[in-house]
Amino acid sequence: EEKLDQLPGWDRGAKVERVKYLAAQGDISAQFSLGSLYIISLMCDPNHDKGVLGTPTYEMAYELLLPSAIDGNHFAQFDIGGLLFTGLGVERNYSKAMYWLRKSADQGYVRAYPFIGDMYVNGWGVAEDTVEAAHWYLQAADAGHTPGQLRLGYMRMHGKGIDRDLVLAHRWLRLAAAGGSDKARQA
Repeated sequence: EEKLDQLPGWDRGAKVERVKYLAAQGDISAQFSLGSLYIISLMCDPNHDKGVLGTPTYEMAYELLLPSAIDGNHFAQFDIGGLLFTGLGVERNYSKAMYWLRKSADQGYVRAYPFIGDMYVNGWGVAEDTVEAAHWYLQAADAGHTPGQLRLGYMRMHGKGIDRDLVLAHRWLRLAAAGGSDKARQA
């Protein structure tokens, strides 16, 4: 939305058409913008079938985002990893999801950290490793990311992959609750 609003002079529909045109011409920035718009549209309104975006699909978003992910865009890498993780628009592949999520995380994109931790906890695409999971949750929690705080609080509460420490568990869960997590409030 912000990128569209920054384009000069045209109404929203014309702006989207311009981005679509540039994306079709191979403009990697336009492909990323359009792919991101498609994902946002699909997640906010999965039954979306009209409006200026047309009828986007997760497959279309994947194809548009992949060049940016390959080019090193950590947002696109995260989205590609998420699509592979969930199997939306592509065949679910945890190993490939981990590859892209790690690339995003290696650039400091905090939203990737809890996903990586979840993959280690569950052994999805990697060997199950609760110590490694705790490492990723701690990084997310230290960065103020609520899902990371919640998961680290649970791990501290149960002593899974990290020393059991109810004081630290309480601290992380309170921070997650302050960040809006209902699960943390309940815990």
